[in-house]
Amino acid sequence: MKLKLSAGLRAGLLSAVASVTAQTWAVSDLPDDLSLADPLLSDVPHVLSAVRLHQPTAEVPASVTVLDSDFIRATGAKNISDLLRYVPGMQVAPELYDNSESVAYHGGPSIFPKSMQVLIDGRSVYRSGLAAVGWEKLPVAIEEIQRIEVVRGPNSTSYGTNAYQAVVNIITHHPSDSGGDSLTVEGGNNSEGYVYAQKIFTTEKHQWRLNANYRHSDNMQDSTDPRLGCSDGCPDTRESAFITLRGHHDLGANDEMDSAFVIMTAERDVPLYEFSENRVSDLHMETGTRYYRQLNSNHELKVSAYALMYERYQPQSVDSAYAGYFDPDLGALYRLNPEAARQFARGEVPAAADMSDPQQASLIGTLVSRYADPADFIMPIRGELTSGSTEYRADLEVQDTLALRPDLTMIAGFGYRYDRVESENYYNGMIDDHKLRLFGNLNWHINQRWVAHSGLMLEKEDGDDYTLSARAALNYLISPLESLRLVYSQAARTPDFLEENADWTYRFRTYETESPYASDEFYASLQGPGDLEPQRIESYEIGYYGRSGQQGTLAEWDLRLFYEELTEVVYLYPSVWAEQAHCGNRINFSGAEWQLSLSPSSATTMRLSGALINASADPSDPRVSDDDLVELYSPFTQTLAWLQQWPASVHSTASLFLISDAGGVSGDDTRDVQRLDLHLYQPVSLGSLPGQWNIRVQHDFSDDTYTPRGSRYDSDTRYQAGIRLQF
Repeated sequence: MKLKLSAGLRAGLLSAVASVTAQTWAVSDLPDDLSLADPLLSDVPHVLSAVRLHQPTAEVPASVTVLDSDFIRATGAKNISDLLRYVPGMQVAPELYDNSESVAYHGGPSIFPKSMQVLIDGRSVYRSGLAAVGWEKLPVAIEEIQRIEVVRGPNSTSYGTNAYQAVVNIITHHPSDSGGDSLTVEGGNNSEGYVYAQKIFTTEKHQWRLNANYRHSDNMQDSTDPRLGCSDGCPDTRESAFITLRGHHDLGANDEMDSAFVIMTAERDVPLYEFSENRVSDLHMETGTRYYRQLNSNHELKVSAYALMYERYQPQSVDSAYAGYFDPDLGALYRLNPEAARQFARGEVPAAADMSDPQQASLIGTLVSRYADPADFIMPIRGELTSGSTEYRADLEVQDTLALRPDLTMIAGFGYRYDRVESENYYNGMIDDHKLRLFGNLNWHINQRWVAHSGLMLEKEDGDDYTLSARAALNYLISPLESLRLVYSQAARTPDFLEENADWTYRFRTYETESPYASDEFYASLQGPGDLEPQRIESYEIGYYGRSGQQGTLAEWDLRLFYEELTEVVYLYPSVWAEQAHCGNRINFSGAEWQLSLSPSSATTMRLSGALINASADPSDPRVSDDDLVELYSPFTQTLAWLQQWPASVHSTASLFLISDAGGVSGDDTRDVQRLDLHLYQPVSLGSLPGQWNIRVQHDFSDDTYTPRGSRYDSDTRYQAGIRLQF
């Protein structure tokens, strides 16, 4: 397995690591059951994502969960969000109101949670238009993934403001390490469909992997929740397809390049609310490249660039709405006093109006006179609307990695990103942003026991002050495979487009009505304040990592104790009814996370992960509740996975997920969720073709939903079966 680091620098840095180990760890200093020739030392696990440096795990200045390709294949999961259930502190839930998946670290709002950077081979998949990650339609297939590294804790010093609480770095296989041509087909009882095809092309200097993936699911299966406006059940299918072409190119003795081309389409049903049709279509096109120049065995320059276009199209139909909702004077009143406008629209006396304000008094007088006969207000209007956006992004980054000495490594660089969103209904036109970033990280082996790390990231966006993120860490090495760590981090997250600059309303493309007062624009609208302060977080961590093995057994563990204080937290429920973003909120998280992997034999592995989290919230506005800020939250989560190889090369993985008191910090309306996932698979041959059959089953033991406002699967038991063939 290869991490995405150029071969020359990888060899140089590994040589440096071996040199440091040999120089600083005398045989007498090692534990009794460990020597410099021990296989445990020769196979020390490494991670890349914490500080952009290929490091032994015991020296990493952060808590990192690694899900490698063997474990991913063993789980049978076909969605990234399902894999994150194995990560301590992660909250994963289906989102009812958007028919999407929500993932938050420690806790957050249930719809479009933020504060986590998600990367695929170094390229951010964070959508700038609606400030979200589309987990259910990420353009990467499970079969492509070499490993997923999840950095738990702020990591803005390496990846910028979106890495406010955590980083999910999805690293795909090198094309030459992809296993050859293959075809995978799966189907199941929840209208599940999954097809994956892979083709490898190689020449002397170039290796290519062409992938195609199609997914279909009926998800929750037609919720009848009256809040969604679907008395006969809301359709909630999801469908996506993408083609990716990833390449690696040997340009010479000291030069390498990776390239990627992606095209993805997706569709999903969303709740009807007041509409008779409401379906979202997505188109994603992307290209990226990374160029490595090895200046010498300990010095490398990397240049990364990518560009993408993302289009969101949401046609909506209204059969019979009230024409009064589209009165421009009611819209003007809403912008002055939202509650008074809502009261009038409901047929109530607008008691919330400030009649001392001449504008409000004049508008209310006009509306009362105009709709003296309520039948004029409820006169029907019908028409077609389109909600959508088109996003563009260009990103360029230069990174310099230099091993100054065998015990001192520096990573430094700068980056530039341009984001532009075009949307009539979300932003009333076009909005864009230029972002500059400077970063530096220093790793120093002080002596055989101590490793120090420091990092800084300075960022500047249009119209905003500079934001600074910093990290300092100290690792005490009990041995090369066991360490204690102390980590302090502070990070900032700049408000996104929707929070700060929304100009959101609904406009008819075509409409019909007999009302003389109606326009093409709905009266309610969301206006961004335009001057929000950056969110900030301070994080304190004490961690313990270890790895041991003896007589065929292997154990690896990580414990994290943490305290996180989030200030200036921005809360915005993404709706035209939201009125505004609420800023100045505070959230505190504290607790413990653990992960343990134990292999008593080569045929058996037990994996335990979990978190005990205490959360408290302090909203700045009485209209925002504690649970609004931290609805996707559970004080206790636990995951137990048992991986077993049986006779005849049959493999099984049983995963038990336990979530206690989920659903907000107030404790007023919480849920307990218990779920079992089972995966069976076995290598087979179909004629001369090697392959594998598999069966997956998920069973819910509880009737509770993941969040109080959530929904549950119609079927307590879901199953899928499939086959994979290699050519």
